[in-house]
Amino acid sequence: MAIPLPSFQEQQAITDIVEDQLSVIDHLETELDAKLKSAQALRQSILRHAFTGQLVPQDPGDEPAAALLRRIAAEREARERQALSAKGVAGKPKRPRQRAGT
Repeated sequence: MAIPLPSFQEQQAITDIVEDQLSVIDHLETELDAKLKSAQALRQSILRHAFTGQLVPQDPGDEPAAALLRRIAAEREARERQALSAKGVAGKPKRPRQRAGT
């Protein structure tokens, strides 16, 4: 079975084009890795600034984050206790009725 092959010059041109494209891909891959590292560093910086209160101007009247977190935890615990007590009242088994004459 005969398989047609391009001439040597065409093969050389194809090889050159493929090598150029591979070079572009390598360059883009390197650039993408650098951009991903930069994005990760920026994300960490933003989070650090957010948690230290440096991301936006702070209102001195606001409660500290630790106090806010304690208050949220206390409110959550109170809601859970309330839900459990509501289930406990509704979930109590009823005593069987005594029959008359027994």
